Amino acid sequence: MTDRPIFRLSRRSLMKKSALTAVALGVGIPAVSGTAAATSCPRTPGYWMNHDWPEGGLTKVNDKLGTSFQSVEEGQEFLKMPTRGDKGIIMATHLIATILNFQGRDGSEPTCVDAYFPKYDTTVRKAKQNAESWLDDSSFPNAQRSWTVSGVDGEELKNILDAFNNNDLRLDCGCDVDE
Repeated sequence: MTDRPIFRLSRRSLMKKSALTAVALGVGIPAVSGTAAATSCPRTPGYWMNHDWPEGGLTKVNDKLGTSFQSVEEGQEFLKMPTRGDKGIIMATHLIATILNFQGRDGSEPTCVDAYFPKYDTTVRKAKQNAESWLDDSSFPNAQRSWTVSGVDGEELKNILDAFNNNDLRLDCGCDVDE
């Protein structure tokens, strides 16, 4: 065993490294921004299970999903639940992230949520609304084993929401940091 010096980063170096890594990955700069509402970049369900929700987010989630989470922490615990193939839980997880991403926006960039996608023949906003209807028609919160509900393919809707939450759609959401 060789004696190696212990490598330590100062807090400033760590913040700088985190910011550069975040930019390289295209996920914004959560280490620098401080709060979820400080950026307009869409965030994943994994992000929202570990970070504060935008003001009013809990109410919006409960209203749109028909849930009755008493606190953000309770909503975050739901996001951490194993899905075990339950399509309703999977859809709800992506919907929660999308709702929170919409809630955290200041509305000044409608192209982020209202851009038209020929591949999907929809916008993110319309896909979100259709996913909400899909969830309403499903057996959620009881187990939902099929992606097809009332003749609607929920998997495609989930995939659009997932692509939005991961910023894979490359929308103009203010995420392209040039710093």
